[in-house]
Amino acid sequence: MTEASYRSGDQLSFIQDIKETEGGLDLVIGSTQLARQIARAIFERYGGRTQESAKLVGKKDGNDIYRTTILVRFPNLKKGDIISSRGTIFEVTGFDCRKTLLTSLEGDRRTSLKEEDAEGLLVLGNRADAQKAVVVAKDEKVLEILDPESYKTAVASRPRGMAVKEGEEVVVVRTGEGFIVLG
Repeated sequence: MTEASYRSGDQLSFIQDIKETEGGLDLVIGSTQLARQIARAIFERYGGRTQESAKLVGKKDGNDIYRTTILVRFPNLKKGDIISSRGTIFEVTGFDCRKTLLTSLEGDRRTSLKEEDAEGLLVLGNRADAQKAVVVAKDEKVLEILDPESYKTAVASRPRGMAVKEGEEVVVVRTGEGFIVLG
C-alpha cells in the first residue's frame, strides 16, 4: 500500500516510525491519505471502529499545519471465537461495519450483534484451539466423545441435524464447562 502510493507520486507515502505503546502500536505516517487507507484496510479485515482527530501544531508559509491522529479500536471478539449469547452458542464468522457476524453452532442460523452488545460477552473458546475427538456413543441430543488429551469419555451437546457415527471424528473446542462440537 505504501509503495503503491509512493509510485503514484505521493512523496509523503512512508511509515516514519513504529512504536509499541501500552494500548497497542503507534505508527507515524507521512501522509494523512495513506494513514486513512491503512486504517480502512485494518478496519475492513478485523472490524472495530475508527476515529480521526486533527490538532494544529504550527504554521508554515502562513498556512496552518495539522497533525492528524487516526485511532483504530479492535472489537472485543475476533473471527473464530465461540460465544454464548441469548442462550445459544455462536461462532464469530466476520465483521461488517459496526456489527459482529455470528453463525449458530446449534443450527445454521445467522445473526449479528452490534459492537456495543458484543462488549460484555464471554468468549468460551476459539476455532483455532479446536481438536479432533472420536465419537464413542451418540443419541439424539448428546455425543459421548473421547477427550483428546486425557482419553477419558466426555459428553458434548450434539448439533441439530449432525449426522455422525460411532468411531468417527468430530471437531471440538474445550471450554471451562466441557466440550462444544464444531463439526
